[in-house]
Amino acid sequence: MEGGIEVKCEPNSVVFERNNIEATGSKYVIKSVYSEVYGIEESEGGFMIDSGAHIRKVIVQVGNRREEITLLGTSKTLKRMDINDELLILNEKEWKSNKKFALVVSRKNDIYYRKGLVEFLIASDAKKLKGAKERKLVIG
Repeated sequence: MEGGIEVKCEPNSVVFERNNIEATGSKYVIKSVYSEVYGIEESEGGFMIDSGAHIRKVIVQVGNRREEITLLGTSKTLKRMDINDELLILNEKEWKSNKKFALVVSRKNDIYYRKGLVEFLIASDAKKLKGAKERKLVIG
């Protein structure tokens, strides 16, 4: 798909167990989902996402401060985001990508359930999400 996110995982950096995977990364809680989901115009090479690219702004807790982040993804993923969902940023040494991305998840007990994949529309937004301790994450 033109303009898509290409993700490559380093061998042995992820563990598959039953229907879950274990990976290393950091998490950031979504504190506010305050903009409507809206589509963006087609680029010269076509939409970056098959169903069209959509944008939504959220506020994320980063340590003792809150940061506004603009996310790009499918309409379905962005509409499913709720307050207290989390953005998981996987370890960059283990997960290489052509674009900065995060997993949108909800958490029940110690398992994170995938809602979708999003890209940071503004490159500097990804830099705002630094400093959280990395840990083993179980993603269902």
